Amino acid sequence: MAAARGHVEVGETPADTVRREAAEELGIEVTGEPAPPALLTVTATVGTGPRHTDVSLWYPLPMRRTTRIAADEGEFAAARWFAWDALPGARRGPDIDRFLERLERFTEAGRRTTATRE
Repeated sequence: MAAARGHVEVGETPADTVRREAAEELGIEVTGEPAPPALLTVTATVGTGPRHTDVSLWYPLPMRRTTRIAADEGEFAAARWFAWDALPGARRGPDIDRFLERLERFTEAGRRTTATRE
């Protein structure tokens, strides 16, 4: 799992943003139309700047574990792929846990679909 994030620019669709941010932050090319978002979250921001509300769309992007990640060093200290049973638990919040639950259902459904086609 890789977690790129960013804001939708003027004139972009959310799908355009997914493709742009995956390329900019992770060096991953997303071809075609991404699957629909698996999760939508709404969060009031806190901090020293003006307060606003972030609406986040969490997109699953099927990738092979062999896909090379070229993470933007200004965004990430490190990046690598993890197996489901080896995902780090520290420093995760409730939104990422909810997304992972939905992603797991998404991948299980995909495995069942693939198994029935064989």
